[in-house]
Amino acid sequence: MHESACAAHRGLRDRASAAVAAPEALSTDPGDLVARAYALLEQEAQAWQQRQRADLLPGGGR
Repeated sequence: MHESACAAHRGLRDRASAAVAAPEALSTDPGDLVARAYALLEQEAQAWQQRQRADLLPGGGR
């Protein structure tokens, strides 16, 4: 089950990458909208992790 969930996530991530690469294309396909949402969430998660790592540095990363 875990492997199929990971494969599904990779598929959504691939679709998200394609969706983010062409944001000017308007789409009403729910799958595309979900893929874009996943792409944005992944970007935010990465940014959050970077901010947390910076806060752990001596001096708060500032």
